[in-house]
Amino acid sequence: MKVLNLFVALATLALPSNFSEVNNSLEWTLRKDKEGIQIYTREAPNTSIKEIKTVLTINTSVDKITSAIIDVKNYSNWMDNIINPKILKKISDKEYFLYYEIEAPWPTENRDIINHTTISYNAKNHTTIVMATASPNYIDKNENAVRIELSEGSWNLKQLSHDRVEVTHQLLASPGGSIPEWVINMFIVNHPFETHRNLREMLESH
Repeated sequence: MKVLNLFVALATLALPSNFSEVNNSLEWTLRKDKEGIQIYTREAPNTSIKEIKTVLTINTSVDKITSAIIDVKNYSNWMDNIINPKILKKISDKEYFLYYEIEAPWPTENRDIINHTTISYNAKNHTTIVMATASPNYIDKNENAVRIELSEGSWNLKQLSHDRVEVTHQLLASPGGSIPEWVINMFIVNHPFETHRNLREMLESH
């Protein structure tokens, strides 16, 4: 079970807007509501893996949440089993390519991922949006890890007051390899809950 949870971790950092538009007709199902964190899932087109949405509020600022999301070197402070995180190319302060591995216990192979990340501001909704999409062919594959081919995610950060932010995180991801998709779906709720709780505790403790 630990291995499967690790694979779900990759999506925490990774839906582009066109995907969301295609999928908007499908309804969300609330799967977990605990400690002010709601986890939803819904069917996704062209795959049996479910899309996930996490909603919570954090007593901090949008800038601090954004800084945590893009602070690649400190991912281990709120996510488990992330190794070798690094920026491959910084195009600007609002666009870059990052790399990291997800460490898995023997005999399962590690996974690795390259994410193309962009940051934008929606003036209509007063929302900062951080989007990450897997770019599996950006660099040569690591022979010691399985490359993640599907990982699409977005963070929508809306400042509700000067010290309170509504966070909506959507994701769709597959660890690849030989793990059946129905098995992945069994473990896609608990890990996002723990990760977002860790992020909230980290930010509210500073």
